[in-house]
Amino acid sequence: MSRMFRAFLALILNVAAFAQSADITEFLQKQVQPNHLAGMAVIVVRGDSVIAVAAVGVRHDGQTTPIGSSDLFHLGSNTKAITATMIARLIQAGKLKWSTTPADAFPDLNDVDPALKRITVEQLLSHYAGLPPYEDTSDKEFKTLPKFTGNATERRSQFTNWVLRHPPAVPPGTKPLYSNAGYAVAAAMAERVTGSTWEQLVTNEVLDPIGIHAVFAWPLAVGAGEPWGHTENKKGVKPVDQSAKDSELPAYLRPAGGMAMTIADYGKFLQANLQALRSKDALFTHLHTAPMRDKYALGWGAQSIDGVPSSAHTGSAGSFYAVAAIQSAQNVGVAVLLNSDGSRSAATAAKVLKALLKQFAVQ
Repeated sequence: MSRMFRAFLALILNVAAFAQSADITEFLQKQVQPNHLAGMAVIVVRGDSVIAVAAVGVRHDGQTTPIGSSDLFHLGSNTKAITATMIARLIQAGKLKWSTTPADAFPDLNDVDPALKRITVEQLLSHYAGLPPYEDTSDKEFKTLPKFTGNATERRSQFTNWVLRHPPAVPPGTKPLYSNAGYAVAAAMAERVTGSTWEQLVTNEVLDPIGIHAVFAWPLAVGAGEPWGHTENKKGVKPVDQSAKDSELPAYLRPAGGMAMTIADYGKFLQANLQALRSKDALFTHLHTAPMRDKYALGWGAQSIDGVPSSAHTGSAGSFYAVAAIQSAQNVGVAVLLNSDGSRSAATAAKVLKALLKQFAVQ
């Protein structure tokens, strides 16, 4: 289980109750300002409607331009649910199976470690493939990687070959180990069997059918007017130069955490999932069900929030923070996106998420 995910579970289970406010904007302001954060955007949806959208704070600490609902926020590991949905669509089309192995997708693959020969798409997406985490570019597994060359797809293929030729971190299928590598390998498999890039596949299979837009980079890559990411310090937050080296995951790992989206578009993604779950769509039910009956579904965490079964996930690439949850039984989904990362950001996001799920649940 990832450090971020463990921390999130603790926060949502232990956060204190508070007086609910009918004015979501006022409520958000009361969370952002006292905690000395930069900005936050929130959306609350039902299967057939948007209940609330609000944004408070600023794009850049020390400046006055306000955050808006049309601004881009980095999703971090909440990208995983989008990648998993794309792969599920390919499975629905018969191009992959949940049981497909890397050897099936890469028949020319040589020297695969014996323990990894039979790992499947489902294990890769549920963190049961045994692959190392590859979460932080300062972690030891990154230091042993060779230099990959070419475009992102070519580098992802080279990364896949490298990872599969080395022993797993834990025996596949025995216990979960949260891994960005699993999503990179699954995306590389999808790229090989279709001949399309991960970006093209996500756009064609997920974004366009829902009618939403995303970028496969930091918000500032789109333009200087987008929100800056921030890290926390004792006095508040510090803007991050996102052009700096190692400011995000390498391009070949972006299927695990490399997309940015507006709160309105991300809300549509949550809404599509909520609609599918409430209509008992078999494909989405599979995505939201933990294969090993634990806390890991496919791109989602499977857990209980205030006693309500929920699909939830957190994401961060170091200077943005995202959390989202869907409660099918209560017909509600909530996303909270911040342009800062750190303990205060995570705690505030968890508090807002839990409060809004409770406030807008259908009893």
